[in-house]
Amino acid sequence: MDAALAYLPAAAERTIKAADKAGAETSFQVSETGPTAVFVWKTIADPFAGRISLFRVMRGVVKSDSTIANLSKETSERLGHLLLLQGKTQTEVAEIKAGDLGAVAKLKDTQTGHTLATRTACASCR
Repeated sequence: MDAALAYLPAAAERTIKAADKAGAETSFQVSETGPTAVFVWKTIADPFAGRISLFRVMRGVVKSDSTIANLSKETSERLGHLLLLQGKTQTEVAEIKAGDLGAVAKLKDTQTGHTLATRTACASCR
């Protein structure tokens, strides 16, 4: 663990590179300030909650009971309860900050690999 702390960059020190639908590349720093940007890296099926989308907050802060745009499908998604997962234990939280991993259940159109962002982030991410 000491080697990981010493040699790997902290989440706040990373630069994220992304491409829009036209293929133009853009980059931004991981930061709690600025418009929210979220990457869904896995989707799992839960027999009780349905589909659970696991995500990483790349920029900004995600809050529970909010609406966010799905840039991949160009739709909006309603975020219900935000979860932190540790094994099979789910802990409900009010917000998840940049660099952290989280989960949310029952997103309609979101699948693995999709990007979610606030409407103001759409112009800055393209």
